[in-house]
Amino acid sequence: MTDGNTTMTPASVPMKRRDTRKKDPAPRGVFRHPSGVWAIRFTCGAGHIHQQRVGPLKSEAVRAYHERRARVLDEPGWCPAVERRQERALVLREQAREQARMPFRDYGKQYLAWAEAHHRSYETTRGQVEALVAAFAYCRTQRLIVTATGSAGCSSGRSGSASSPRTP
Repeated sequence: MTDGNTTMTPASVPMKRRDTRKKDPAPRGVFRHPSGVWAIRFTCGAGHIHQQRVGPLKSEAVRAYHERRARVLDEPGWCPAVERRQERALVLREQAREQARMPFRDYGKQYLAWAEAHHRSYETTRGQVEALVAAFAYCRTQRLIVTATGSAGCSSGRSGSASSPRTP
């Protein structure tokens, strides 16, 4: 392209630069979520971009953004998604363990069925197990604690009507 004495090249044509500045008055990393509350956007240590809704106060969002950035700088591999996934897996494992534990009442029923077939002293065993079941009916089997004095108790959860077996 020639224009009289001047030659214009594509490199000399003034190009309109893209504006990378924020469009709203909020500080860096803070923006208005479409739901109307303030939210933050940050990059974790693993390089993922995370968005998190904070609340109706802009100052809370600014504080949360700076907390996340400080954590990213302190812990280079920190990622909130990985942390949430690990927490969820831990809770699910604990819930599965709790479901696998059986109440003492059910354990007593199974033991009595076995004892009837294998013990000659079934009547004595039945009386002893029924007394224990009355005391620990809803206590999970892994939560029973026997102290050095020989008294037993349920560490947490429902333990039936008493915390230790009745003694004559």
